[in-house]
Amino acid sequence: MASLVEDEATIQIGYGGMSEAITSFLKEKKDLGMHTEMVPEGTITLVEEGALTCEKKSIHKRKIVCTFNAGTRRLYDWLDENPIIEMKPVDYTNDSRIIAMNHKMTAINTALQVDLYGNIYSDMLGLDQYSGAGGQPDFVLGALLCPNGKSIIVLPSTAAGGKVSRIVVHPTLSRNVKAPLIPTVTRFYADYVVTEWGAASLKDKTTSERAKALIEIAHPDFKDELWEQARKINLVA
Repeated sequence: MASLVEDEATIQIGYGGMSEAITSFLKEKKDLGMHTEMVPEGTITLVEEGALTCEKKSIHKRKIVCTFNAGTRRLYDWLDENPIIEMKPVDYTNDSRIIAMNHKMTAINTALQVDLYGNIYSDMLGLDQYSGAGGQPDFVLGALLCPNGKSIIVLPSTAAGGKVSRIVVHPTLSRNVKAPLIPTVTRFYADYVVTEWGAASLKDKTTSERAKALIEIAHPDFKDELWEQARKINLVA
């Protein structure tokens, strides 16, 4: 995943352990910036290591722009009166038009499930509300409006201790009875999807090409089943 984040990119990291863990893989990057909803604790290390400088940002140069924070005492102590932090109202930080103005805007978020069409499910389990969508739709759209931006969705390939795949043909065909049914981000805005098995680039791909790319990053235990289901509905030849 780290290879998708370019030097000098302005990054947003969504809430959750999976996406926040990404910071540990970005320490070798050069002159990253940050425009985000929440500052993850790993930001401290990126600043201390010199990877996150905000020097190349196109707006709010030398500033980490955010709207709220939640974390440990260490994070709060670091944030307190830190001149690099510039907090803004949420209707500013999450305005997709503002997000798109950032140089190489790269939005990194997580999901519960992705289907082979590219729909991203992040806040529902079945028809039950699991969490809020937060700023994910705002930052996904903002990154895609940015001429050199990227939207990256990261998720483990399985759930329930490896018993179910998070990459599915469609929720209605999933073995998981709590499979999400309502997408948080529709397939029309899908860009990159990453699991521990690789990265699938979905932008500008046909429906069949998307399905094939996503099956390639599914857990090997579920690939045959995904191919079979995809062929049954004529998603792939």
